[in-house]
Amino acid sequence: MPHGITAPCFYTKANVDVIAYRPTPVPALLVFQPPIRKAHALRILIFTTLRTKPALALGMTAETRPLCLHVYRIGGIWGDDKIVRADDKKTPRYYLKGTRLAASWQFALHVGGPNGIVVCHVKSPYLGPPLAETDPGPISITGSEWERQIVQVHRGKKSSGGAYLFRGPDDKEYRWRPISWLLLECLDSQDQVVATYRITLFAISKDGELRIHQPAQSMGDLIVATCLAIRTPDH
Repeated sequence: MPHGITAPCFYTKANVDVIAYRPTPVPALLVFQPPIRKAHALRILIFTTLRTKPALALGMTAETRPLCLHVYRIGGIWGDDKIVRADDKKTPRYYLKGTRLAASWQFALHVGGPNGIVVCHVKSPYLGPPLAETDPGPISITGSEWERQIVQVHRGKKSSGGAYLFRGPDDKEYRWRPISWLLLECLDSQDQVVATYRITLFAISKDGELRIHQPAQSMGDLIVATCLAIRTPDH
């Protein structure tokens, strides 16, 4: 029966059949909107989900989101120390305590603050321009996490675009490569981007922002150490 027309309602009163009429409610959406096709309804659902729950719409969970870290210089541009803070830009995650010598540099990476547990020690026999054509020599990383294993970061061949190569705990090769003066990417052996470092321009204290994607979060300490190593000390 058309909307707005009263519908019959049958009931019995004193053994007499009586027909009464009552108005039927009119759904406003059906009156003012045309029929919605399934495909159109699906597009509306996807659009609404993207706006309200983008991670769910893209098949992501909290565990698959990149780990975001912010790197700040202590003491300005020429400071030897750095602090790495969490995504809220307040909580300290790592502290880099650096030392420069006449022709080399080294730093210790601590958890949290300068008195935190030492994650690793990083040493380089080279102090010079970061984009020199010659190989500056390997950067050695040692730490309790890797148990006596020495991780070496070295420059690849000129054809590699100035990438820095190293091996992860899984014994696979990873490399940091410069995409531009302001962006570095870390790729795995399958050429998948597992981390990025975006350099902050025109900032006295902030050096950049590190994002570690889920596949590399299990070796997050090593990603942080290698990233800071190629950004130290003159980068």
